[in-house]
Amino acid sequence: MVRPDGSFYDILISAAPLRSNHDAVMGAVATFVDITERKRMELALARTLQEKSDFLADVSHELRTPLTVIRGSAEVGLELDRNCVHREALEDIVKESTRVQRMVEDLLSRARIRVSYQWIWKRWMSLSSWRNWQDVRWLWLGGGELL
Repeated sequence: MVRPDGSFYDILISAAPLRSNHDAVMGAVATFVDITERKRMELALARTLQEKSDFLADVSHELRTPLTVIRGSAEVGLELDRNCVHREALEDIVKESTRVQRMVEDLLSRARIRVSYQWIWKRWMSLSSWRNWQDVRWLWLGGGELL
């Protein structure tokens, strides 16, 4: 829809046929709800979710390398000297670094999950161009162009 100042705003249209006593379609009853604020909030939410996803991916990526080095070094220490006095500590390091690596992989997996948004079909048109019920039905069923 177009405001008097020329700016566009989003509306949600709900329509139903208006029928005569003989069940013939005589017209339509439609409601129009301004959803501009809802659309603005949906876009803000999508941006926030993307930022969160990017942050999780960055954090998990930055943690993987040092954890791999720590675990690898402890495993090499265990292999070099099987009777090492620090064996128990090195085994703990391997065990805990493995646990933390799994947590980091879970973080990375969650960051890869994308929230899907349903595309909405829109058609810019003047209400005065609606000549009959078919015009309303066409718009309601998804006619128009994908923006």
